[in-house]
Amino acid sequence: MSPWTKGAAGSVGAALWIILVYGLPLAFKATKGEVIWTATKQTVLGLIGVLVFALLLGGAAPFLVDATSFKEALAEGLGWQGVFGQIMKFPSGGGDGGG
Repeated sequence: MSPWTKGAAGSVGAALWIILVYGLPLAFKATKGEVIWTATKQTVLGLIGVLVFALLLGGAAPFLVDATSFKEALAEGLGWQGVFGQIMKFPSGGGDGGG
């Protein structure tokens, strides 16, 4: 699988994660009229920044775990928080204050 395909599959997985975790609950609230949002320049740019950041991390996740198929890359992009969470964990007894 080419690096472009691997990265794109990871980004698609991250996009699915965004839709499932944030999009669907927000859509349900919006149908009930519970969402009040005004699109200002600051809020739109902030939202775009968060989306780009999530898509980049999702696209990078398959490279970290060396996904070999499209399905693996998609799954790793979907679970990019877990991939990066495992890499960033401090060892037991480290300087993070945890035990």
